[in-house]
Amino acid sequence: MIQKPTFMNRELGSGIYRLRCLKQNRGSALVLVLVIIVVLTVLCGAFLSGILLHRKFILREVNRIQTRYLAESAVEKCLWALEGHDGRDIMWRPAGEFIPLMDGHEAAVRIESWGGFLRITATAFCREESVMLEVLAGEKLNRENRDAITMTTKVSENLVVTGSNRIIGDVTVGNRGVSTSMIRGRPFSGKKPVEGEIHRDASPDMPFFDGRFYRSLIDACTQALSGGGMSLSGNPMDSIRQFDGDMVFGTGSDSLFELPGTFVARGNLLLDGSVRVTSPCRFISAGTITVQGNASLNHCILYADSGITVQDDAHMTAQLVSPSLIVIKDRARLDYPSAAYCPCLSETGRILGRIEIQDRAVFRGTLILDAPSGPESAADRTAVFTSVSPNAGVVGKIYTRGRTVFEGHIVGTVVTEGFSFYDWPTTYLNWLKDAVFDRPGLPESFCTPLLFSREPDLEIMEWITDDAGRSPLVMASANTSEGPDAHE
Repeated sequence: MIQKPTFMNRELGSGIYRLRCLKQNRGSALVLVLVIIVVLTVLCGAFLSGILLHRKFILREVNRIQTRYLAESAVEKCLWALEGHDGRDIMWRPAGEFIPLMDGHEAAVRIESWGGFLRITATAFCREESVMLEVLAGEKLNRENRDAITMTTKVSENLVVTGSNRIIGDVTVGNRGVSTSMIRGRPFSGKKPVEGEIHRDASPDMPFFDGRFYRSLIDACTQALSGGGMSLSGNPMDSIRQFDGDMVFGTGSDSLFELPGTFVARGNLLLDGSVRVTSPCRFISAGTITVQGNASLNHCILYADSGITVQDDAHMTAQLVSPSLIVIKDRARLDYPSAAYCPCLSETGRILGRIEIQDRAVFRGTLILDAPSGPESAADRTAVFTSVSPNAGVVGKIYTRGRTVFEGHIVGTVVTEGFSFYDWPTTYLNWLKDAVFDRPGLPESFCTPLLFSREPDLEIMEWITDDAGRSPLVMASANTSEGPDAHE
């Protein structure tokens, strides 16, 4: 007999069903809680890991910055010691010597002569971090370079200006001062002879300059050409490559130029086309050196027995050294802190030397024509001069132990024994025509090669490399002066 479910049975079945659902819901909630706990744990772990990693990065950056400051401090201490402190002088040349710094730290320093400048490398260490800084140091302009023109007046006791000549700044000349005149019927058309003070106390001698650094470089280059031992640098990273005849570098991706090195050619040397030299290198030639095309060089030294020519659109920062001839022409540009040095000695021993800035070329740096002085050299000095053509420009300093033929534009200062120019059929001595001299336009931070003073005041001219291998700082004010570039 089939018994129908009663009300009590129905209630009991419903309760069992609800109990089963409740147990299932409790199981689902437990899983959900566990999932939330796992997610929160992962998020918290990731957050804590991020904080720890960020803290690690911050500490590393703090250590790196502190190490960089130590390296900068080492560079400044080297400059201080080179100026005659701590028992050292300008000839101090450590090669990896450790010097003490603040809080018990120390840094390894290296100093080498780089042409007329000093190349200082400092490597500092702090909490497993190391930073290497490399700088180029020069000399601040001294009080003897306060004027637009300093003339020793060995030929005449006065300076004559004519044409559209303009002198902005003070001048030092002989006791007859500065006068104006006309040339071929054309009178002086400037505002006034000198837009500044006229000092009538010129000395018969040139202001102090000691060229021992450049003479030492010439001796080392000559020794390298003769096959002798290299004394240019004790840096083991600087490789030496020698070529028996002429040498042409004409590619833009030559790996030879990615690291510092010395290249010696016993013939002529040509840097042509789009060649790029990105590291400080030395190029030495027994013949001539020509840089042309779109060639680009960075902080290089060029020495040639028979002369150096930079032409076309070549763009470089370099020191040019030749015993007799340096020519920069066309649209070539040499940027600060470049230098050109000519000691005016030929192979026959005659006093012969020229530095010429021609066409629309621009030179930013220091030109030094350093002819021997004395009665025995007087007969040969007609072949000793520095010339700047009408459309050419200079930003910096011209030092000529001889004549200066100046018809261009200079933002800076000229120190010379005398001026001249030729207008057929006459040579005018200590006359200036259609030239512009702007002494106030030269930045106060401008530096020259060393030993224009007996007690040099040294300054960092440029950071060649920092710890990342970059060249972060340049003297923008000198490189962007509007004077010489106004011709373009």
